[in-house]
Amino acid sequence: MWGEAYGELLAHDLLTHSHHPTQTSGRNQRPVKEREKPMTDLTWQKPMRCDNSSPNCVEVAVGDNDERLVRDSKNPNGPNLSFASEEWEAFEGSIRAGQRF
Repeated sequence: MWGEAYGELLAHDLLTHSHHPTQTSGRNQRPVKEREKPMTDLTWQKPMRCDNSSPNCVEVAVGDNDERLVRDSKNPNGPNLSFASEEWEAFEGSIRAGQRF
């Protein structure tokens, strides 16, 4: 399920840019809403290539309404990115089609 390319892309983005919580989220600047599922109830997954010897990893969890949440594994209590399921599917489709970012 995990492709090397988007894991590396997200890792690069999370590790080289400062992300601050805002009142909007995502490419289309949707208003942020209250979460139905508490963050502590999420199951975070790492790419298969990421093991304990590599600190530069991202983790993804499925949140409310199938949104995808992405965080830096070195800072699990820090900010995370949120993508609507349609955005995530388009992103995965681009990676599978060989698009590089």
